[in-house]
Amino acid sequence: IAFFDTNGILLEPRQIRAPFQTCYHDQTPILINSRSELVETFPDIRVEFIRRLGTEAFILCPILSEEETLGVLAVTNPAPRRPLVQSDLSLLMAIASSIGISIRNAQLLETMSQQLQEIRTRDEQLELYQEKLEELVVQRTRELHEALRQAEEASLAKSQFLANMSHEIRTPMYGVLGLNDILLQSDLDDKQKRLARMVSDSGKTLLGIIDSILDFAKIEAGRVELEDLDFDLGKLLASTLEIFEPQAAARNLCLTLNIDPGIPACLRGDPGRLRQVLTNLVGNAIKFTPKGGVSLHVHPDGKDSGKVRIRFEVTDTGIGISADKLTTIFDTFQQADGSTSRKFGGTGLGTSIAKHLVELMGGKIGCESTPGRGSTFWFMLPLESVTSQELSPPEKSASLGRSESSPDSRGRRILVVEDNPTNREIVQTILVDAGYEVALAENGKIGVDMVAAKAFDLVVMDIQMPEMDGYEATRTIRNMGGWQNLPIIALTANATEEDKEKCVSAGMDAVVTKPMTRDHFLQVIAEHMRHGISPQSLKNPEGSLDQDSSSPLDMTTALKDFQLEESVFLGIVAYFLKGASIQREKLAILLEQNNLPQIAREAHSIRGGAANLHAGRVARAAGALEKQAKAGLAKDLSLLMKGLECEFDHLETFLRNLQAERARDAAPG
Repeated sequence: IAFFDTNGILLEPRQIRAPFQTCYHDQTPILINSRSELVETFPDIRVEFIRRLGTEAFILCPILSEEETLGVLAVTNPAPRRPLVQSDLSLLMAIASSIGISIRNAQLLETMSQQLQEIRTRDEQLELYQEKLEELVVQRTRELHEALRQAEEASLAKSQFLANMSHEIRTPMYGVLGLNDILLQSDLDDKQKRLARMVSDSGKTLLGIIDSILDFAKIEAGRVELEDLDFDLGKLLASTLEIFEPQAAARNLCLTLNIDPGIPACLRGDPGRLRQVLTNLVGNAIKFTPKGGVSLHVHPDGKDSGKVRIRFEVTDTGIGISADKLTTIFDTFQQADGSTSRKFGGTGLGTSIAKHLVELMGGKIGCESTPGRGSTFWFMLPLESVTSQELSPPEKSASLGRSESSPDSRGRRILVVEDNPTNREIVQTILVDAGYEVALAENGKIGVDMVAAKAFDLVVMDIQMPEMDGYEATRTIRNMGGWQNLPIIALTANATEEDKEKCVSAGMDAVVTKPMTRDHFLQVIAEHMRHGISPQSLKNPEGSLDQDSSSPLDMTTALKDFQLEESVFLGIVAYFLKGASIQREKLAILLEQNNLPQIAREAHSIRGGAANLHAGRVARAAGALEKQAKAGLAKDLSLLMKGLECEFDHLETFLRNLQAERARDAAPG
């Protein structure tokens, strides 16, 4: 702190130490009116200070702020007219207080200014960092999108490659196996039959490898979907092992099945995927077992969240697996020994696929083995137990022998659209032997023209053809007046789920992949031949709805399947009609809204309920409405809806008449 005299001369600290230090440090005001009072108060004061101060009277006031001394306010009275008094001191103290507040405010303002400047600087730096971060995020996002695009393109290329590979291999294999199957049906001597069966077995082995590769690709892409169906476990296990009986007998192996009595007979899950896992494990066990046998043990393993845990164990007496290889036995493309694939064959995908499927179904899988003594592959699945009454009635499938026609096939015309002459020959031979009348078309364009010109009950449609492929041909047929409900069965070597979905989206009713088995192909044909509604069966020449001459309700079959008293079953039918009346009202509203997807779902529900009750006419009418709506075609929906209403009326009339007849029979006298 600097102090000046009245002439503006700087006073040195030692000259002013006593009074000013006292005021500054003690924060005490000082009032002096004479030299004697100054000397008395500060004995050590220098006379030079008094002389240079130029006065004998002065007041010193500490400048305070928040109990901190900021300085000293000094006021002198060089020519006193009156002595300085306490009121002068109070006035100066008030001024000193204001000065302290002003100084503190100035300091605060300066501090705030500095802080604001620092904040501005930090904000500028933060904004710069943010801009750089945004640029970095944009760059990284662009790189990630590019990487994702490349990955998707690679995945699509892989899927397309697998689809193309499947098609290119399956198409000639279809010809080989199809012609070989026809050859086996002909008159051959024992040696020729043995050679033909060897061709068939080799072809099926090759197809098994292709299917494994496609299954692995679907699992890897996360596109495997599980079904939730009721099934008989005992029948599934027996039919699965039955496939391997010839193979086991040829190797002199004992193939056994042991099912614990505590296992529920009826379960709910995905029987197809369960069969696939068992097929992989049992097939491997037989392949790696030169002598002894293979057994399948099934027993309960507790309950979990209301489901029954079932343990499946496939045990063999084969070559076994060393302990260091057990950790990789479920890895992709891995076998226990590199020489194994050379000696026994295989891709190393079977156990990997089994592991993925078991885990997808919520289970666990493992292996225990001793080299030279055999292995046990086990897996556990949680499955829901259902009562036999909850099981859906089994569908009746066509079982047609060679040169035997079913009542459904006689007089029914099928158009086969296929560009491969070998495949046309195979399909034509199978269908003609089953009693169908067959016409052939070499590509989709010819097929469309033939459908427009002639009446067919069903079309078998290849996919990849010149001129017009199967997708476009199907869409063209669906857009033709009156042919929206003609059953069209896709026959394709493309076996991926995407290909099947594409067939359904194009308007096809079912997909059969090449190479198909004769029985399965005929079963699919018979299934859709029964339920399909063509323009010939939909309308009579006058354009009104054709009246189906069959009974609205197949009582004989229904009572046999359900094993119920007639009165109980008729009560179930009445309950179905009561619920269906609500669905019919809903369908009428949906029809006004032109809500095709919801119409398809409601019609599907009605069709399923009617089919379960063996109300065939209602089921067929609902099926026709469902197919039309699924195809996205609004044309003829009103007509099909009237047809469904008519069939409901027939069923209700049939039920009332039957109940009235039973009431008369029960009346006394």
